[in-house]
Amino acid sequence: MKTKIGLLFVLAWLGVTAVALAQETEFTLRLSRDFGLGLGTRIEGTFSYRVSAPDNVVRVVFLMDGEPLAEDNEPPFRHQFRTAGFTPSLHTLSAIGYTADGQMLTSNSITREFLSAEASRRVSVVIFVPIILVLLASFLIPALLMRRSGGDPLFTGPAGSAICAKCNKPFAMHLWAPNIVVGKYDRCPHCGKWSVARRAHPDVVRAAVAALEAHQKAEQAGALPLTDADVLRKQLDDSRFSE
Repeated sequence: MKTKIGLLFVLAWLGVTAVALAQETEFTLRLSRDFGLGLGTRIEGTFSYRVSAPDNVVRVVFLMDGEPLAEDNEPPFRHQFRTAGFTPSLHTLSAIGYTADGQMLTSNSITREFLSAEASRRVSVVIFVPIILVLLASFLIPALLMRRSGGDPLFTGPAGSAICAKCNKPFAMHLWAPNIVVGKYDRCPHCGKWSVARRAHPDVVRAAVAALEAHQKAEQAGALPLTDADVLRKQLDDSRFSE
């Protein structure tokens, strides 16, 4: 029994030691975008090799398609390059590290397709122009339809209408408002507060709009009943003229 326990202890110690040694000798390469287009494996612009290396690495050679491109003798090991300096095609990036005791460490490889500036512009147009057009259409088309139909875009919209949980006034939910499980997290245009907005029934919205318009008309006509604050303000104003 003691022999088995001792064997398990040795195996566990060897496993921990192996993990520690693997971490100490980890030598990995990653690619960061400094400026330009990075669309999956297709890139164009200014990028950098970045290496994570053990403390005993004293020199790193950066490779492009297996050929030395540059080297760095001080951490953090890094090399910046521009894709315009290379042929537009597939390229493989890697690195080799040298330790103080003469060991050579090889990094992982990263394959990317370098695009020319012209190809990058074409890709950007193909990807981003439709997105911009969709966003513009999502705002302009509903507004035009509302204007033609005589509707008020403040209260009706493609995302539906809601009653604000803060001020109880109706408003059209925004398409860009994030969807959550119980509704949209949206901002009321009346009170300016954020809350969870739920799509309201059209009859409820129409009634809320009618109530709001009636309140606004009464307010403009000065027919609204005075609140306690209004009464106090009026008394203060009147007291200025009393002897």
